[in-house]
Amino acid sequence: MTGTPRPSLPSRPAVLPPPPHPTPPKQPCGGLPGRRFTDTGILLGLASEPDLLDEVAQRWGDRLVIVDRIQGELYGISRPTSGQAPKVRAAAAVVHDRMRAGTLPSALRLTDSERTYARTLRAQMGAIKKIPDGQSEGEAHVLSALLRHGDRLNDVLLVNDDVPARLARNVHGVATGPISAVLRETVHAGNRTAEEAMTLYARLIAISGVPARLRVIKAADLACTC
Repeated sequence: MTGTPRPSLPSRPAVLPPPPHPTPPKQPCGGLPGRRFTDTGILLGLASEPDLLDEVAQRWGDRLVIVDRIQGELYGISRPTSGQAPKVRAAAAVVHDRMRAGTLPSALRLTDSERTYARTLRAQMGAIKKIPDGQSEGEAHVLSALLRHGDRLNDVLLVNDDVPARLARNVHGVATGPISAVLRETVHAGNRTAEEAMTLYARLIAISGVPARLRVIKAADLACTC
């Protein structure tokens, strides 16, 4: 006996984001007191001005966290066969060489379960906005490390891309910041003026990979207002 066909249900994303966590903590100009879980783009931007990288590395010390996936990405970018622009390859080599020399912290190695969780986070990013295959894998590993090892009230995810940042803030209650937030910290510390920070920012944004729609456009945006 043939019954009346049931209407098809709308398709659902394979992975839905979990329920939202509380609002992430507000960050002062000098940044939160915890660790900086840092993505490839942030490190490339800082390393394009090696003195700036050394400055923030000295300021953060062991609070700077670089996961093994990011270390691997940097090594790959630094290779002559990577297809990246010479300035980008040079910046990647600066970070990689400083990690080997011990002037930057050693990479945090994720466990198998943390890598599996990173895949879940990457799928959650895709539920927010369609992302091409192969993109945002590094950000997912960094966020996995923060959520498994970090303190959501004091640690920060440093990332330029707005999709990983939105997932971290709106779903997992984690504070985030792009490279402009790092420069604002240096202004707060008295290391440079907002105008000087803006000059630096203009030089490094392309290498850091800051999307055009998210770029700071005036020095006042880098000024300390605390």
